[in-house]
Amino acid sequence: MKTLLEMIGLAKATYYEYKKRTVSEQEKARKIREARITVLFYENNQIYGARKLHYLLREEGIIASIRTISADMKRLQLRCCYVKKWREKQAKSTEETLINEIKTDQPVSAGTHVLPDMTYVWTLQDKWVYVITFLDAFTRKVLHFGVGKQMNSAFVDGHTEQVLNKYSSIALLHSDRGSQYTAHSYRDILKEHHVTASYSKAGYPYDNAKIESYHASIKREKLYRLDLNDINDVYRAVFSYNYGFYNTKRIHQSLGYLTPNAFEKIAN
Repeated sequence: MKTLLEMIGLAKATYYEYKKRTVSEQEKARKIREARITVLFYENNQIYGARKLHYLLREEGIIASIRTISADMKRLQLRCCYVKKWREKQAKSTEETLINEIKTDQPVSAGTHVLPDMTYVWTLQDKWVYVITFLDAFTRKVLHFGVGKQMNSAFVDGHTEQVLNKYSSIALLHSDRGSQYTAHSYRDILKEHHVTASYSKAGYPYDNAKIESYHASIKREKLYRLDLNDINDVYRAVFSYNYGFYNTKRIHQSLGYLTPNAFEKIAN
C-alpha cells in the first residue's frame, strides 16, 4: 500500500482520512437525483432538457432548481435533442387566415380546429417518402397520419376524407398554401363536410407553427435517428412515435406539462 501511495503521490494520512469520511446528506441526495435524472432522460428518448426533467422530478418529490438539474446533466454528459423554435416574421397578407393563435386558456373545444401539413423523409430504397399529419390545434394531439410515395392531391384528398369521416367535430382545417390544399378537389371535400378552409399568410409559416414544430420534433427525436430502408419503415416509425410516445408520454410545457391525451381529457 505504501508503495502504491508513493507512486500516485498521495500522503498516507490523506488516504486514511478519505476512507473514514462519511457521505454527507447533500451528497446522498445528489446521487439519488442524478440516478433519477439518468433514468428519466433515457425513458423519454433523450429529448427532455432541464425544465421538463425538473417537472418530472418534482412530481416524484425530488426538489431541485432548474439550474442544479442543468449542472447535473452537464456532469452526467446528458445532452437533449434541440429543436429550433419558429420565430415570427413580418406577414405579407391576411387573406383567408381564420385560425388565429389558439391559446390553451381559451374556451375552444378539442377536435374542432385541425392543422394538416406534410413533410418528407429520405429512405434507402424508396428515396423520398412523404408524411401527412393532422394535428389538433388546441390539444396538439395527432389525430391522423399517412405516408405515401407521392405528394399529390390524391394523397392529400384521401387522408383529408378519412380524418373528416372519423372526426365529425372538425369545423376548420388550417393549412399552408400548397397546391394540394388550394386545389378544387380539396375545397370540395371540405364543403361537402361543412368544414371551413383556412390558410397561412403567404411566406408566413408562423401561422402554422404548432404543426411545423411537431414535424421538427418527430424528425429530430425519431426519424433522423433511424436508418430507414423503405416506406414501411417510415410508417412503423411514425406510428410508434405518434401513438406510443407523442400523444401518450411526451409532455408539453405549453399544456402545463401534460401529454396531449391527458390535456384532451381535461379539455373535454
